[in-house]
Amino acid sequence: MNSTQAIMILYVGKGPNERKLELNVLLPNSVLSRQTNEPLSVTDPECFKLQGKEWVAVMLFRNQLFLVTTPFLEPTSKEEAVLLVKKLAYASDNRLVKLRQEIEAVERVLNHEGVKRTPIPETVKLVVWVRDKGRCVRCGSTENLHFDHIIPVSKGGGNSEQNVQILCERCNLQKSDRIAF
Repeated sequence: MNSTQAIMILYVGKGPNERKLELNVLLPNSVLSRQTNEPLSVTDPECFKLQGKEWVAVMLFRNQLFLVTTPFLEPTSKEEAVLLVKKLAYASDNRLVKLRQEIEAVERVLNHEGVKRTPIPETVKLVVWVRDKGRCVRCGSTENLHFDHIIPVSKGGGNSEQNVQILCERCNLQKSDRIAF
């Protein structure tokens, strides 16, 4: 098994609360391939190590290091750390996707390219459905529902979850291509 020995220095916090952690890490090459699918503890097998008054875990996921701290070690702490790291990584990915969509919309308007309508991603539909509780946000109907762009695509609106809402057919037709009604 090929491995790489490295000392990683992590700075945690800012200003007078900043702490420096030095980690001597031996990373097998197989870890580098596995960490793209599941967060891996750099400090395995224990996952958490006592550092001062806190339990600290360093997780590697999608070529990023995450520092997870907790004052108390619970039996579910490792599972919670893995889920927290995934949430942070996915949130970062979503911010990047949203930023790209917003920039593309602005550039289309600036370049007068016309509107390129792309389907609303299924993940956005799912988030909006849960957020709006499967009902029209205007009248509360649960029949003939549509995913509506709050800022219409023709006016530069994108497919982000902040710009999509659920409207029933009647309310959607009343709104037409206006920004709000």
